[in-house]
Amino acid sequence: MFSEAWRNIRSGSSHLLLFATALFLLLGALAASEVTTVGALVNQATAYRQAGATVTTFVSNGAIDGAACQAMHTIDGVRAAGAIRSSTTQPLPLATLPAGPIPTFEATPGLVRVLLPGSNAVPGGVLIPQDLADTLAARAGTSLYTSGGDRLTIAAIYPFPSDGRATDLQNAIIEPVPVTGDFDQCWVETWPYNPDIVALARMTLIADPPAGTAITTGTVNPTLGSDFNAAMLLRTRATAPAWIAALCIGLSIGAVSVITRRRHVAEARHAGVHLPAQLLQTIFETVAVPAAALPAAAIACAMITPTIDTFSTWLLGIRILGIGAAATVLGAGLAVTSIRRRALPSYLKD
Repeated sequence: MFSEAWRNIRSGSSHLLLFATALFLLLGALAASEVTTVGALVNQATAYRQAGATVTTFVSNGAIDGAACQAMHTIDGVRAAGAIRSSTTQPLPLATLPAGPIPTFEATPGLVRVLLPGSNAVPGGVLIPQDLADTLAARAGTSLYTSGGDRLTIAAIYPFPSDGRATDLQNAIIEPVPVTGDFDQCWVETWPYNPDIVALARMTLIADPPAGTAITTGTVNPTLGSDFNAAMLLRTRATAPAWIAALCIGLSIGAVSVITRRRHVAEARHAGVHLPAQLLQTIFETVAVPAAALPAAAIACAMITPTIDTFSTWLLGIRILGIGAAATVLGAGLAVTSIRRRALPSYLKD
């Protein structure tokens, strides 16, 4: 059966090139559209997070409990949480910027993780924003000196561009401090965004706040809104049913590749070829179709969408190709079983 299938492929009677081309064009287009759509959503979500729109702020000057704020990172969906307050010292006059003292803030280690995911800050050092680092030509691990001669080690440099965020930290020095004491703000980053986190705002207040103490909530960057539901966007994307289309395409191409040769199939059955053997031969012939088409489709998809760098996104495209390949073989097998030897006279008329 294998040698017979190989002869059909070599002679062209199986029309391998025709059906492989159809599979390449249709499944390749489906996979590329799926990868492009999901990749755009991933990039949109990444930009949303990088802009700080996922960071909820609880503000109540002098009434935020640093330990309670930091403990919010144990809540499901909270990636990091930390508190911040204005330093009791005056703005620092740097030796390299004597005419412009720099505001200073004190922050718990959790806030460092909000600003710098996965940061390995130097113990005892300070953090400065990227714009200030560019102005001072400074980098992590180097030192700054105040006009009074005090030395400040730069533990890390955090990005804080002017993209709609609060401007307090765009030109400031942040000093990590223990979680004890009272703070002015609590920053909580959640991903995926959870609007219910706002209901927990009062948990961050000190144990016995003064009467009339109010707490306001917001986001670090309100310009992008606070209702970016990445999971819903992924579920409702236009290409979500693409795997169903791939299934239908594969079944159709596999079935057509056999039905167009139904007279030859019926003649072989009439000559004594048993159905299991014929089914095996058909599978051998049909496997060659996706084997020829799908590698080229995968390469073409990669060339069309070169900026996608998320492996899980590529898996969705590979899923489309895999489903189409399996459906092609299944469609051919079902078509073979549907052909009857007694229908040979009608096939000859056709």
